[in-house]
Amino acid sequence: MPAPLISIRRLAATASALMFIALGLSCNKNTPFVPTGPVISLSATQLNFYGAAGGGNPARQLVLVRNTGVDSLHFSVTHTQSWLDLGVVPGNSADSIFAYAFISGFPAGVYYDTIMVSSDKAMNSPQLIAVTATVRPAVMIS
Repeated sequence: MPAPLISIRRLAATASALMFIALGLSCNKNTPFVPTGPVISLSATQLNFYGAAGGGNPARQLVLVRNTGVDSLHFSVTHTQSWLDLGVVPGNSADSIFAYAFISGFPAGVYYDTIMVSSDKAMNSPQLIAVTATVRPAVMIS
């Protein structure tokens, strides 16, 4: 008789339990989660930019980064595509990541990147922000 297949739900629950054990956290659902270090909290996990071939660049977009844990949160941001530029501005209750998509002059198509927000001390590092830039074909009016 073949071995039973593990369901996706059971596999995800097992992975979550192993993560809690590896971090030394309790899985007891009657005990509230109390962070022992910084926790990265993002206002958005996806950014979508839209433009037209031959048109200008879209407006910048903002992601707020908050520490929902304890201690200080020091983080870095990285990405891989040259058309995406990031600016980080510190704030009192949250830091701001400004994302700029420089897609003017790009041919029609869909472009992807991922912003990685990382911290050596954050319990949930890294956090990812999916970025999509859609360049539509130029509209010709005759």
